Amino acid sequence: MQANARVSDVIMAVMAVVVLLGVLVDHPSLIALGATVAVLSLIGRVWVRWSLFDIETEYRTTYSRVFEGESFELSLTVENRKALTVPWIGITEFVPKGLTVHETGGETRPHLNGTNIVSATALGPHQSITMCHRLYAARRGRYRFTPTHLRSGDLFAFYTNDRTIDVPQPDFTVYPKIVPLPALRLPSAQPLGDATSRVWGVDDAMRPNGLREYRSGEPARHIDWKATARRGEPFVRLFDRTVTQSVVLIAECDIRRAALSGARGPFLERTVVAAASVAVDCAQRGYQTGLICNGVPRGERVRPYIPPGRGSSQLPVVLETLAVAGSATTQDMPGLIERIGAKSIPFGATVVCVTANFDPPTEAILRALQSRGNPTVTLFVGPGATPRAARLDIRDFRPLLTAAVTLEEDPAREALNA
Repeated sequence: MQANARVSDVIMAVMAVVVLLGVLVDHPSLIALGATVAVLSLIGRVWVRWSLFDIETEYRTTYSRVFEGESFELSLTVENRKALTVPWIGITEFVPKGLTVHETGGETRPHLNGTNIVSATALGPHQSITMCHRLYAARRGRYRFTPTHLRSGDLFAFYTNDRTIDVPQPDFTVYPKIVPLPALRLPSAQPLGDATSRVWGVDDAMRPNGLREYRSGEPARHIDWKATARRGEPFVRLFDRTVTQSVVLIAECDIRRAALSGARGPFLERTVVAAASVAVDCAQRGYQTGLICNGVPRGERVRPYIPPGRGSSQLPVVLETLAVAGSATTQDMPGLIERIGAKSIPFGATVVCVTANFDPPTEAILRALQSRGNPTVTLFVGPGATPRAARLDIRDFRPLLTAAVTLEEDPAREALNA
């Protein structure tokens, strides 16, 4: 609690003199005036101590995840859970850099690491109010909307009180941009390359294809119990064979070698957008999709290696990892693959390497994977001419990124990514 520019303390001193003077001259009006102001000041002191007590805040967004370039609504609910009226309350909300305030009912003020939204209102006993803002996801990443700064005081604004609420809120994630990939629309048996893909055939339980006698060691779940009961001996169901295509994306986020070559440009963003676009394309085709990414920052809960899988939860995990990827890598890609083990990549899975640095270590990795039965495709997003290597499928992915990522130098963004 602090005096509002010391005006309250000055008034109290003057009123004390007034009361003393009223007593000396035996003037009831002066005594009443001084006493009234003193009581009001005392009430203000007590009021301000309780003004921000039991005030709760809660942030909500229309979505917990959006793609870069999309808009969403952020709402802040402020609730007064006590019986005491809050005559006025100032609220300062922090919006981190990377999110742009599009529409709001308050005043926006620039901040070093983002934007502050300043608004004011009043709260009655057990009353809540919700303020809504329209935000624009300008940059991929994971964000948090705390802390929130509250300022209030007594009815006469003699005293003010400040409180910062830093209650952890759920993370908000902005996924990378996605570009359409017409050039990758190839037959499903060879989804991402010209090399013949060696994948395992499995029984598709949704496609039955007759019966035959049971053989020792076959799984009991395939036994047709009705046919077995009718014929007096065990029979199993037959199914059509189907192929499950697996794709493992390698996102090489170490752009230092490209920068050391003298080239400048948003190489990291090209890598992330390309990898995210391929992941979405594979998920839409029903492929099992995995990811190896060496740009995961320390302390993040996402993993550098996501085994291939499919389903409603697989693609969000892959995109969340790419959303937080940075260029400050802790391990080069050869070392990371050696650590997780090349055998962790399923036999026959197509390996798609997105890189701005096609150098001998990268080439050695791809040849080793290809020799063990993993067809490889390299999507090049770096500077200069498209690399060439015998028996390796290397494609220039940069033309597909023109609309999504500026290919010219962007120093501000590159500094942030680093």
